[in-house]
Amino acid sequence: MMSLLWIQGILLVSGLIAILFLRKKYRQIKTGEIAMVTFLYVILVLLFTDVVVNWLKALLEHTLLND
Repeated sequence: MMSLLWIQGILLVSGLIAILFLRKKYRQIKTGEIAMVTFLYVILVLLFTDVVVNWLKALLEHTLLND
C-alpha cells in the first residue's frame, strides 16, 4: 500500500510539472482552463486510491448480488 502512495505522489508531481510546462509553452491557455485541467487531473489520480477502489468494488458486488 505504501508503494502505491509513492507512485500516486510521483504521478501527481510529474503531472503538475507537465501542466505548468504546457502553461509556459502555450501562453494562450487561460488560467481558468489550467485550473480546471489541474483539478480534473488530481481527481483522476485520487480515484485510483485503495479506498475508492475498494468502495467501488463493494458497491458493484452489492448491486450485482441484489439483482
